[in-house]
Amino acid sequence: MLTWTEVEARIERAREALEEGRYTIRAVDGLPTAEAVGAIATFSVRNGDGNTPYTVVFYETCRTGKCTCTDFKVQGGPACKHIAMVVLDQWPDRFEAWAEKVHEPCAPEPEPESEPQATVPAEQLAAAVEQAVHEALQEMEGSITATLTSEIQRIALGTLASG
Repeated sequence: MLTWTEVEARIERAREALEEGRYTIRAVDGLPTAEAVGAIATFSVRNGDGNTPYTVVFYETCRTGKCTCTDFKVQGGPACKHIAMVVLDQWPDRFEAWAEKVHEPCAPEPEPESEPQATVPAEQLAAAVEQAVHEALQEMEGSITATLTSEIQRIALGTLASG
């Protein structure tokens, strides 16, 4: 299933193709195909270069349309550029209502990717940890030495004073 962003890209391609006249759209009645069974409107959409036409069908139960193109079949809808072209060409005043119906079943947008975190080589990380530990030990040694020196002086002064 496509996301709305992906459908919008297909709609944009449909608009461009229509503006450039690259496709012909023809209403078809009574197509003897499985796609046309139960259809309320069927269209043939053909690329101007003579490729095989795609069949776009609108059903009572699926007013957003279905298409025989590979994109629609592989992605599972809810729309392709051929369906969008038919709606834009045949019912431009109903395009926004159609787009709202197509938007409803769209797949959720993927979460934005977070910025990749810089990795630090293991050797560099080990060296940084070793340096931090070394500095912490030196600070502790200095603090202990200062405390002991102060205590030794106090004891020595106390001994001299009593004796």
